[in-house]
Amino acid sequence: MLLRARFVPLRPPSSLPALAAWALAALLLAAPLRAQAPPDPTDRRAAVPEFPTARALTDSLGRLAALPDAARRAAALDALWSRLAGAGQAPFAAGDTVVWLFRGSANAVAWAGDMTGWQPRAAGQRLAGTDLWWRADRLPADARVDYKVVVNGADWRLDPANPAVAWSGFGPNSELRMPAYRFATETVRRDAVARGALGPPVRTASAALGYAIQHRVYTPPGYPLGRRLPVLYVTDGHEYAPDHLGALVTTLDNAIADGRVAPLVVVFVDPRDPANLGVNRRQRELVPPGGAVRDGQADRFLAYLTGELVPAVDAAFETDPAPAARGILGTSLGGLFAAYAGAERPGVFGRVAIQSPAFWAYTPIYDRYDAPAANDPARAAQRFTLSQGTIGDGDGGVQLRGRFERGGYTFAYAERNEGHSWGQWRALVPSVLRTLFPGVAASSTGRAEAPGRFGLRGSPNPLAAGSTLRYTLDAPGHVRLTVYDVMGREVATIVNGERTAGEHEGALDARAFASGHYFAHLESGGRHATVSLVVRP
Repeated sequence: MLLRARFVPLRPPSSLPALAAWALAALLLAAPLRAQAPPDPTDRRAAVPEFPTARALTDSLGRLAALPDAARRAAALDALWSRLAGAGQAPFAAGDTVVWLFRGSANAVAWAGDMTGWQPRAAGQRLAGTDLWWRADRLPADARVDYKVVVNGADWRLDPANPAVAWSGFGPNSELRMPAYRFATETVRRDAVARGALGPPVRTASAALGYAIQHRVYTPPGYPLGRRLPVLYVTDGHEYAPDHLGALVTTLDNAIADGRVAPLVVVFVDPRDPANLGVNRRQRELVPPGGAVRDGQADRFLAYLTGELVPAVDAAFETDPAPAARGILGTSLGGLFAAYAGAERPGVFGRVAIQSPAFWAYTPIYDRYDAPAANDPARAAQRFTLSQGTIGDGDGGVQLRGRFERGGYTFAYAERNEGHSWGQWRALVPSVLRTLFPGVAASSTGRAEAPGRFGLRGSPNPLAAGSTLRYTLDAPGHVRLTVYDVMGREVATIVNGERTAGEHEGALDARAFASGHYFAHLESGGRHATVSLVVRP
């Protein structure tokens, strides 16, 4: 009898438990730290012709388990394992299905990660007569998740069969990139690009906070440039800056060199105690009083930023003091704080970037954006970016988007099929920068384009001889529109070049493809969109 896979869609939990479990798991995972290297932009995954689908693999596992001779069974499994590992297919992924795989002596094996809210509830089953554990699940074809293997309920491990590692603020996790996932190459250091300067930590005694706090300042290549520059303030700056996490410094250098982002000054604010970097004060500093975090003091932290740090930076650097030239960026609790700062000080921060906001920690934040933007000239002049993951990342961004739409705020919104992770936030940083601080190459007029809805759609679908892929760009830039088969192999390039903001289309002749399922993938400025396509016989 052939073994049949049980395909189970993974559902994200509610936002508060997911984020709490994510942080707890990351703190408790006992794994040796690897070198903090930037993520590898290349895709190690290769096609395994004998397994065009996940079902083909699981059927093969069933036949292997049915072999009556233990020696033959072990030899067949070793050969299969070598084949999969050599192709970078452990875990195995095809189309929108992943088959998690683990070999070893164990009483129980589960997988925990973004897709489970970091709860070890994706339990595997042992293949009869072997030491192989497996489980099949569905994920979006362009998803990327951080995960770990949980052995015997308590032993959290990096996946020994998977060399791909993604760093969190608490250490490394194993990484799964589904076949249609595309890495944001704008975040990879290019040797030929001129580098800006990231200054040393500067420690100051804050009157508003009552303790010392430190920051670092990035200045663009060639600074000073003889003119006042926009400035961006970044919370969790110690994680946004390095290449293995936020890669913001590298992304700035690349984007400025390409003319897509204006030269700007960036202030990386470090939430750690300068006298003991193991003490992180972000939960107090980034949550307003009355929120879910005890002793929240975002009001005092905002007073430090606006009353102490901003004046000091404006005095020491050639910065433009206009609100339209000053922004704030943050993720998770930092995303909450960015929204709070934008609501409380619209005349200070005219540009606000909110990534995966942890609004569960302070739900009154929604009420701060109930009034129409037109009621306040400072709010009417603000410009926002808002982004959210779709896999266990909560729904704060989605809810705030509704308030923005009803209130007439100027904003750009983005989603990625990823979790609450630096992989997601790093990939969206290029579009955040270009939207809030566009460079000379971003617009023929030198002004920012009004943001639209970034997206991709195919019509008709199933495809016909005269099908069209239509896509919308919220900002001008380089566009790559490609088509992939279920194994992630590129089969067609529809667009590869510069395009203006707005509506576009590319022709796709289905007669060039065999019948089956395909994925069209749109990439521009760190933004990604994927649609499923069908070619019928």
